[in-house]
Amino acid sequence: MNLPEPTIIEELSPERIYQEIKDIYASYNPDFKEIADLETTPEAKTFQAFSYREFHLRQRINDVFKSYLIEYAEGVTLHHLGAFYGLSPTTGESDERFKKRLKLAIAGRSAAGPKERYKALCLDADVRVRDVNVWSSALDPTVNIAVLSSDPGGIASQDLLDTVATYIDHPERRVTSDEFKVSSAVKKVVNVTLSVQLEEFARNSAGEELEANLRAAWDAEDLLGLDLTRAWLIRNAMGNGINNVKVEQPFADVVAEPNEAIGLGTINVIISGRGR
Repeated sequence: MNLPEPTIIEELSPERIYQEIKDIYASYNPDFKEIADLETTPEAKTFQAFSYREFHLRQRINDVFKSYLIEYAEGVTLHHLGAFYGLSPTTGESDERFKKRLKLAIAGRSAAGPKERYKALCLDADVRVRDVNVWSSALDPTVNIAVLSSDPGGIASQDLLDTVATYIDHPERRVTSDEFKVSSAVKKVVNVTLSVQLEEFARNSAGEELEANLRAAWDAEDLLGLDLTRAWLIRNAMGNGINNVKVEQPFADVVAEPNEAIGLGTINVIISGRGR
């Protein structure tokens, strides 16, 4: 969900704050109006200092406010937010993973569960669980759970699958009528070839940096059951010195099954020139 940056107090430019201070001062000191536009007077220097101090103070207030929202929280503040919902980070768990687990736990408490609840429980079960997909069909009410491991390759070991299955099947956690099938996710590797045009004055390294940027952006996604679309590749390749992208490979969108996680194989970047 793309939301605007949250603020608790309006952020004003130093110039606007400076002008407002001058206007207030001039309203009480009519003689000041004659020299109000001079920037070398003692009053101007004082007003400039106060305007920049207020500018940074407003930014700081908004930064502190944001730090108490889950999306922006980190460290101890995030742990306190988790404690409010009865959760705490596990050993070795990153802030981003704990944040993901916390959001799922909150969503799983609503009537929209238990899909989000079971995803949250699977992440609770073991820090090695990187991602989870939960689904069932009308013909078979069994709750299917695919586990993507944080281990290299993403394949969940039998030990990890057993840990997850035991944890979610506990009488205090499961819905009485649910039956589970816990299995490892399947990794599907897709090679990518992009033809890109650099901006007129872009660094020569812009094309070389694209591969690392694409891999980082894809790894940040919830990969299980996520299709790799040509539109995603174009959207995430644009910018940072690149102004046009043509996807040479894959030739069509790659569809992922619910238990599949697509991995990026080789990424071949072809520089087709420069332009505006």
